[in-house]
Amino acid sequence: MKEKQVLVPESFLVDIYRLVLHLRGETEESEPYRLLQKVQSVVDAKIEAQQRRQDFTKYKTAKPNTEQREQARQDYLDSADVHKGWRSDTEMPLGYNNPSR
Repeated sequence: MKEKQVLVPESFLVDIYRLVLHLRGETEESEPYRLLQKVQSVVDAKIEAQQRRQDFTKYKTAKPNTEQREQARQDYLDSADVHKGWRSDTEMPLGYNNPSR
């Protein structure tokens, strides 16, 4: 199976390169910690975004009106940090118009 490709900012690649150079002893001593923290935060954000996309895909591809779909919807809302107070108990149908508006 072909490995999935992901996009990263050019500045991230430069930071990785600079970190590698430093680890080889070719940059300032204060540089590695700052670069490592920056690389780690970008990688963490990328992994979280991938998880949200996976959860959303699982939710949208589940059979309609099933427990699996509702569980996948809740998993997606959890990964997207949607506060429980902002959620509906069930999925709203496409084209739903709120009568209270």
